[in-house]
Amino acid sequence: MVARSLTQTEDRLEFKEPKTPDSVRPISLPQSTLTAPDVHRQKQAAFRAQFGPDYRADLDLIFTNPDGTPLKPNSISSAVSLLFRRLKLPQGASLHSLRHTHASLLLADGVDLATVSKRLGHSSVRVTAEI
Repeated sequence: MVARSLTQTEDRLEFKEPKTPDSVRPISLPQSTLTAPDVHRQKQAAFRAQFGPDYRADLDLIFTNPDGTPLKPNSISSAVSLLFRRLKLPQGASLHSLRHTHASLLLADGVDLATVSKRLGHSSVRVTAEI
């Protein structure tokens, strides 16, 4: 479920609500995709044991530094950009462009525009159609 996002300013990391009010929404994933987080959670359990009470379990994050603190969004974007360059993807390909690709693939598979719009958390179907 998408209930919050993490933003990075020059000074700090900050959790915020999704852009669209009332857009806390479940995201369905294929069962084959759900095994990766399960394996990842097992690795996190080892870090939790290693860090003990210093592990930031209170944040309840999936993707973290070894001590449970949030990964900086800019470092994730940089790592993805580096991967895209290594894969020789077109210039301008970014983590955010994967969101648009996902929407395009759903539409190509016959998923209706309203469903795609809701999945993306857009404020209206018109926003999805225009993008």
